[in-house]
Amino acid sequence: FIDDEETSIPADPSVRNFSYTIVDERVYYRENSQMYLQELPLTTVNRIKSMIAIRDCVRNLIELQIDDGSDEEIKQLQLRLNSLYDNFSKNYGLINSRTNERAFSEDSSYYLLCSLEILNENKQFVRKADMFSKRTIKPHKVISRADNSVDALILSISEKAKVDIEYMQQLTGKKEDVLVKELEGSIYKDPISEEYVTADEYLSGNVRQKLSIARRFAENNPEYETNVNALEKVKIKDLSASEISVRLGATWIPTTDVEEFMFE
Repeated sequence: FIDDEETSIPADPSVRNFSYTIVDERVYYRENSQMYLQELPLTTVNRIKSMIAIRDCVRNLIELQIDDGSDEEIKQLQLRLNSLYDNFSKNYGLINSRTNERAFSEDSSYYLLCSLEILNENKQFVRKADMFSKRTIKPHKVISRADNSVDALILSISEKAKVDIEYMQQLTGKKEDVLVKELEGSIYKDPISEEYVTADEYLSGNVRQKLSIARRFAENNPEYETNVNALEKVKIKDLSASEISVRLGATWIPTTDVEEFMFE
């Protein structure tokens, strides 16, 4: 009997959770705050060690591409990855094989490694993935200029996840009223929040309520006539009584209605 304290050590922060690692030539598995020694057959240990090397190389290659590493640096890592993979497949077969799956599937990166092999419908090897020979990740580049209002809107949705007029002004150098005019029909000003939103967002959801609000605001501000006209064109299909099902106890049903139903 081996005490648990002898078979586990505090987790190394550099090791991903639910991953294998090597300490003093022995295989450990990190699970939360501890890393546990793996008592496995020698062949299985060697399989795991080889896949750890491939995994770490793949991770380094991904990070290097994200950081916009040079072509030479990427080529060197790709050569190492090819060498590690060729040696592994020569000794242990496909990463996707049942035996290797049993050995390494508990590692959080196992399916990343599986993607290195392009297989056919019969699970037979076709070729290596593009990562072995090409750049597969382009670093994120901040765009500081847009040629027109439409491009600025697309960038705003992509970068800010909303219609950010101030950001779009910086991209185009145009004033707010010019942007709004050029994007008429693509964006609408919400009367409640007074923020601009996309047409898809504004002309969906509770359209009847939005129309009622827009009409009320348009009485004192002609700016919202555009909202009213657009909302009135949205086709809303009225449901028949047979298409509406109600569960007793639904929070939106007044208790007085439930009482009347029971008496009826």
